[in-house]
Amino acid sequence: MSATQIAAALFQLQQLDLELERVTAEQQAIVHSLSGDSTLQKLRAEHTTVQQQLHAGQQAQKEAEWALEDVNRRLAMQEQRLYSGTVTNPKEPPGRVNVGNDGVYRFNAGDGAA
Repeated sequence: MSATQIAAALFQLQQLDLELERVTAEQQAIVHSLSGDSTLQKLRAEHTTVQQQLHAGQQAQKEAEWALEDVNRRLAMQEQRLYSGTVTNPKEPPGRVNVGNDGVYRFNAGDGAA
């Protein structure tokens, strides 16, 4: 590498170093001005509050969905039990119920005799 090439590289390095210092100072000035902005701080606090409310609302929605699933599951079980014929009225005697020609209900014992 010749002396001119080394000098050109050093000059370029110096220019980049000065640009880096300028950009760093600009960044610090922006950060300082934003940290002192009361409107921005107020909006950040409001954003945090809204985020918390959103999280609470989403959690409440999940819990409501879980409760709905539980109710639907219990409803399906009760409907299955009701429509399957396993539900009986404990006040009715076991056996067959016959309605006579006179409209009177007659209960027969469950021994198969009609």
